[in-house]
Amino acid sequence: MNTLYPDVVVPSVYKLTPEWLRERKILGLILDIDNTLSAYGCERPETHTVEFLARMRRAGIKLAVLSNGAHARVQTYLAGEEIPYFSKAKKPLSKGFSWAVRELGLPAERIAVVGDQIFTDVLGGNRAGCFTILTEPFDENEFWFVKVKRLFERRFRRVRNG
Repeated sequence: MNTLYPDVVVPSVYKLTPEWLRERKILGLILDIDNTLSAYGCERPETHTVEFLARMRRAGIKLAVLSNGAHARVQTYLAGEEIPYFSKAKKPLSKGFSWAVRELGLPAERIAVVGDQIFTDVLGGNRAGCFTILTEPFDENEFWFVKVKRLFERRFRRVRNG
């Protein structure tokens, strides 16, 4: 059950700063898209998202995207961002997380997985040995099965050691 609790809960990915990450010895981020970087279904990153990604890269934070979304959707969203991505990842299964850790070229404990879902992002990130950061979702415009999962997630929306 410990693998269902995140290390940190934040209201938004945009609250993360390179300084905060470095204080925790985090040198890389594995990011989710839908309801983490942008509202569900957003076709292109908003200006604040592009600025956030650029700020992280300038600070030397390595980035990768891991999404359960379709390849065409993820590719379109990240066009021009030069961020490696793995689509149709089937999170929380380990294949995508293993790919992202290898892609970043960092020890897993120096990587944070950032996402809005406990049963995909947090569970998979914890199983991969990464630091996990749970964000609040952008909006409630989600598939019905995600809404059902959210009901079960409520009891795990606190930090691992809290």
